[in-house]
Amino acid sequence: MSFLAQKCIQNHKNPIVKGNFPAQKLFFAAKTADEKNALEENLNYLKDVLDFQKVEKRSRRAHCVWLQEKNLAQVTKVVKNLTKLFGFQNKDGLFLYPEEMLFLLETNKLEVFLNDVSLSVEKCYECVTNCISLTKYRVYKKLALLGYKLIRAEQYENIILKKRRLQEPVQFDLAKRLKHDPDLNLEQSHTTTNESSYISNVLQSLRSLMPCTVDIYQEECIKPNYYIFIPTNITNSKPDFHLFIWERDQWDDQYLNCPKNVHAICNDDVALFKSSYVHVPYLL
Repeated sequence: MSFLAQKCIQNHKNPIVKGNFPAQKLFFAAKTADEKNALEENLNYLKDVLDFQKVEKRSRRAHCVWLQEKNLAQVTKVVKNLTKLFGFQNKDGLFLYPEEMLFLLETNKLEVFLNDVSLSVEKCYECVTNCISLTKYRVYKKLALLGYKLIRAEQYENIILKKRRLQEPVQFDLAKRLKHDPDLNLEQSHTTTNESSYISNVLQSLRSLMPCTVDIYQEECIKPNYYIFIPTNITNSKPDFHLFIWERDQWDDQYLNCPKNVHAICNDDVALFKSSYVHVPYLL
């Protein structure tokens, strides 16, 4: 084993948790023998700290397996704060989209495996560019580095659909209740069910008649590539911006006037812009 490998292993087993440096700087030259010895010890200790071989802990990285047939990465090991900004979960497990996988790999927060072999960044680029364009990934990477949370349009629609299902009134099955509770009072149960259905119908009719806010930009002909959530949006109930990624100067003017729309164009660098209506006073 080489000297560098032995040194890395030794430093990894005995890490420096806290440096013992003097609290005050020495503004004057050391005069006495004790001051010279203390200064020499501090310099030697500082030299040892700077010469310390830092060994990165692989345990802090998440693990995933690249699924070529699905163009997704299935997470096999989860680390802290991974699911807050990345991935989606269903009954089969936790998955990452290709752009999320490559971003986490480049930021040294993820290891990707294919056939029990760890993939390099170059190989992951090949896998990702077979699924999405490099332009979309460049835009995603720039916004993700700034701390924004980006969700695909189809993923956001699935989240909204699940929330609506959870908010629907629960239908009680009388046969199941009788099976678990044979002594159930049928008249009282029937009365309670009728009252709850009557109240829900009244509330639904009131919601349809009462005034509500209307977003004139809500119905769009095409879906955005991503929904953007700013870091301060903790609830993630509504997106702050809609991201449209266009190829070189090929955008549709009808989407330029929505205040929530953000447009991205990639040439040499990623350019982001948004526009909205401007009220110009009519001067006679």
